[in-house]
Amino acid sequence: MFHLLLAVLTGAGDVMASPDWYPLAPGLSWEYAVTGAQSFGADTADITGLMTRTVDGVFQHSAGFPVFRIISDATFTFTPRSGEEPTSSGISDTFYVHPTDSLVLRYQSLDSAETFLMMRLPLEIGSSWVFHPSVPTMDEVVTVPAGTFQGCSHIHEPYITPETAGSFNDYYFADGTGLVKFVLHLRSQDRTDDIVFELRSSH
Repeated sequence: MFHLLLAVLTGAGDVMASPDWYPLAPGLSWEYAVTGAQSFGADTADITGLMTRTVDGVFQHSAGFPVFRIISDATFTFTPRSGEEPTSSGISDTFYVHPTDSLVLRYQSLDSAETFLMMRLPLEIGSSWVFHPSVPTMDEVVTVPAGTFQGCSHIHEPYITPETAGSFNDYYFADGTGLVKFVLHLRSQDRTDDIVFELRSSH
C-alpha cells in the first residue's frame, strides 16, 4: 500500500553541485538515514530506511566525453500507524553525471542524447536555473548523524507540475563533503510525503 516514487532517488530534482560541493571521484560513497511519514487519505505509515550513493567509475559517453556513473540503492520500511504489519521495499537506479566549468549535466544512459541540467555554476545566493531551483542561503548550519556541518548551501526546488502543486525538495550541501541532507515534501490529491535523508557516513 505504501511506497516511494523513484523520484526519491533520481527524479523530481536530484540536484547535484559542483565538485567542491559534491565531490565526484571513483570510489566515493555516501550513506543516508531515512525517516519520515507517508499518507494516503486517512492511512499513514512511518518510514525508516537507508540509502547509499556510490561513484563507481568514469565512463565514456557515446558523444565522446567522460561521465561519472552514480549508483543509488535504497531500502525502506513502512510501519502503518493502524497497527498493520510493516512492509519493506527497495529502489535502485544508475545515472551518469558530466560536470563542466559552468554546468552539471545528468544523463540516464551512456548513449542518451537527452540531458537534465542539475546545476548552473558558479553556485551563488539568489541563482536559479531550469525547473526553478534556487539558492536562498549558503551559510546554513546542518546537524545530521555524520556530524555538524557549517556553511552549507541550501538549494530549494519547487515541483512544477499541476498535480504536485505545493510540493518541494530542500537540499543541503557541505563544501568538500557533498549532499548532507535532503528533505522531500510531496503533496498530491490523495497522497502526502514528508521524508528526510540525513548523511550517516561518507568516504
